[in-house]
Amino acid sequence: MGHGCFLLCTLGLACAERKRPVEAEELLSRAVAGNPQLVEAWTNRAAVRFERGDTAGALADLDRAVALSSEPVPRYNRGMALVRLARWDEAAHDFAETLARPGLDRALRRDVRVELARVRKNC
Repeated sequence: MGHGCFLLCTLGLACAERKRPVEAEELLSRAVAGNPQLVEAWTNRAAVRFERGDTAGALADLDRAVALSSEPVPRYNRGMALVRLARWDEAAHDFAETLARPGLDRALRRDVRVELARVRKNC
């Protein structure tokens, strides 16, 4: 079901973009069930859950994505979830780790620096 999981992930993302979060989460859940190594599905489902106010669910998904990948986006997103939970020290750590990752584009680097400065005021 490898390719099918990528399709489910893409369809889930499309539903999220069309403001259909329940359907998006269902499709993304099927994608992670079919391929637990699919980082994009974990990250996208986390984004849907975050938008729906399920920060704990988003954080669990992002923990999995970070464990599977060294890419900066899941770690940055996890930092944002930690901010929402007022877990400032952990968020600062994730933002600092994100800045240390290679391949960070200019816009994301700027956003991470802003968030890191903001959470350090709360530490």
